[in-house]
Amino acid sequence: MSSLTESAVRFAWSLLNQVIEQHKSENVFLSPASVQVALAMTLAGAKTETEAELSQALHLSQLKSPHSDMGRLISALNSGRQGVKLAVANRLFAERSFAIEAEFSGTLAKSYGAELGSVDFKQQCEAAREAINQWVEQQTSSKIRELLARGSLDTNTRFVLVNAIYFKGDWMDPFDRDDTYDGQFESVPGSQSPVRMMQNKRDFLYTEGRGLRLVQLLFAGDSCSMVIVLPQERHQLDAALKSEARLDNILELARQAMAREVDLHLPRFKVETQFTLSDPQYLPAMGVKRLFTEGCADLSGISKSSRDLFVSKVVHKACLEVNEEGAEAAAATATCVVDCAKLEDDSVTFNVNEPFLVLILDRSTGCVLFAGMGGGGGISNLDWTGPSQTWRRVLRASLFSAAIPRMSSLTESAVRFAWSLLNQVIEQHKSENVFLSPASVQVALAMTLAGAKTETEAELSQALHLSQLKSPHSDMGRLISALNSGRQGVKLAVANRLFAERSFAIEGEFSGTLAKSYGAELGSVDFKQQCEAAREAINQWVEQQTSSKIRELLAQGSLDSNTRLVLVNAIYFKGDWKHTFNPESTYDGQFESAPGSQSPIRMMQQTQQFPYAEGRGLRIVQLPFAGGSCSMLIVLPFERHGLSAALQAVGSLEDILALAGSATEQEVDLHLPRFKVETQFSLSDPQYLPAMGVKRLFERGHADLSGISTAENLFVSKVVHKACLEVNEEGAEAAAATAVAIACFSMPMMMPFFVTEPFLVLIKDEATNSVLFAGRINQPKE
Repeated sequence: MSSLTESAVRFAWSLLNQVIEQHKSENVFLSPASVQVALAMTLAGAKTETEAELSQALHLSQLKSPHSDMGRLISALNSGRQGVKLAVANRLFAERSFAIEAEFSGTLAKSYGAELGSVDFKQQCEAAREAINQWVEQQTSSKIRELLARGSLDTNTRFVLVNAIYFKGDWMDPFDRDDTYDGQFESVPGSQSPVRMMQNKRDFLYTEGRGLRLVQLLFAGDSCSMVIVLPQERHQLDAALKSEARLDNILELARQAMAREVDLHLPRFKVETQFTLSDPQYLPAMGVKRLFTEGCADLSGISKSSRDLFVSKVVHKACLEVNEEGAEAAAATATCVVDCAKLEDDSVTFNVNEPFLVLILDRSTGCVLFAGMGGGGGISNLDWTGPSQTWRRVLRASLFSAAIPRMSSLTESAVRFAWSLLNQVIEQHKSENVFLSPASVQVALAMTLAGAKTETEAELSQALHLSQLKSPHSDMGRLISALNSGRQGVKLAVANRLFAERSFAIEGEFSGTLAKSYGAELGSVDFKQQCEAAREAINQWVEQQTSSKIRELLAQGSLDSNTRLVLVNAIYFKGDWKHTFNPESTYDGQFESAPGSQSPIRMMQQTQQFPYAEGRGLRIVQLPFAGGSCSMLIVLPFERHGLSAALQAVGSLEDILALAGSATEQEVDLHLPRFKVETQFSLSDPQYLPAMGVKRLFERGHADLSGISTAENLFVSKVVHKACLEVNEEGAEAAAATAVAIACFSMPMMMPFFVTEPFLVLIKDEATNSVLFAGRINQPKE
């Protein structure tokens, strides 16, 4: 190896390991060569500590003339290979008014063959982005499309350095399509998926050692090859690679390969990946930090007219297709450089393409109507209104009032309960959808509180943050009346109902409080004899109150003949934006739910004056609804993918609302996903309300609900909550409902024992008490 090749191999291994570490259960495919060339071009303009950091990370610090060496390598790669197509191309796209140092542009032209493309980032940023993407597409035979997503560049962009690499080769010994068969691929032990498996039995270069087995597949012309590496011990690839620690060891092992007859079975596949390598877990974790830091990056070798340049992002996209004829691969890397000195003068770019926070508050009362947070992976219930897809992280969303009102004591209690409940649910669903209505849950439980006594009352009052209020039910009544008083331009409705067993004697004071303060009429049903009809009646009422948005709140079997009453709250909101989004501006974007994990979405876009605030590690935009009485508040972190840390640092919803209250009108380039989400939670489960201190309410024999009735021993059998939200170009629609089911306690004649979940089994000898066999059954099979 030459010195440069050794450096390239070391960088390739460092980068590959860094990316694999972040994507242990996902496909990883990239071009270290493309990334290194793009960053080496950036290195040509770096100075002082920025240059030292980048040179060290690229493993180029030991080379006397890295750019000349790079030039010779690129020329060699482009010199032509018999039997394969291999092409490397570089380009510099610069703002037409931006003054570039001649030495920098000269180095890029001479060593990297990078011609200068003049574009207008200031006035026609979108056209410039399209021009860059078109160039990349041309250089990669249309394999790499949309390298730069819409919204990834803005008017502060000064230039973009781009590398593209393309490869296509036919096998020296192609696979016979007639031999391809339906096989199984075991990604992890016991987890198989169907694949089309190619098969070829002939002489291949083969070697084994250091815990690895290698096969080389030569391409026509014998100038290039594909190396396939397997561990000698099945499913131990990660361990074997860690023991090797270096790519040059693997390549040395490959050089020792000798021709040997191999019965090769190789999947036919395609893979495409994209990574934002400027994210903290990639290049910064490899030591490249100053380059991405405003005020710290030194790129004065690029331009002396602006000493405020820094790299805003490094985007890399790669693809590979392997079939019977051969293989085709392409990759591209873009390094985007912006001028941070201009940031204060231009519009704010607010691209909601990562997990975010949303709250729905009423303007006059400050009540948190809906709330949700997220940031985990594998969301299964998110239904985008565009193409079908799965979003990988929990949606962080809710709605909020246009102005932040002065909070009453009840509103303060409601905000604190909302924060407590939201955090408790999020903690249990880090990798799932979370969206709920704290207001609905609090009202339903406050109705229950009206019948609670002694320690049960104290626990519930404390958890609801109502213990400091002198007359919580009267306060709740005034709040509900205010919410139902009408809002200009939006529809907002809150409804309550009490469904009681027709033979059940309810205390007059309890039913009177619910009727007077909560407007909860009494519905008489027959839980004892016609439980299913009663359940359907409750669900039908909820559906009517929420404009059919909440269906089947209570699932079949959730109530039984011991149910005595069900307290239900329903809340519904619908509003059109004050500034609607133009559907023609909605585009196919990417949402990065976790670093490096992207999924396609339909992204709405508009540039408009919006209330905007930033501080305490957060950025906030408010979208007003028609009439100005309500708005949607969206929160992003300063540091990408740092929402959880930022919210923990803030510590309370009051602080977030105070920050939102300081917002000022500012031009915002807003990019917001179009989406639907629906969730359901059984809040009586141990990890929710009981973990918040509400325990006696759910305990048979301990719950004191004597304020409801003294005729029977009562307890809450379940608290069910369901919520949904839809956001589109016209506006937003949200609904939620909460049901508190109260049952009487009686020992059943027969104890049900349904073994429908994982269980422990023991076979023991009664005479000796010896355990003969033992096991845990997760999935029983005949």
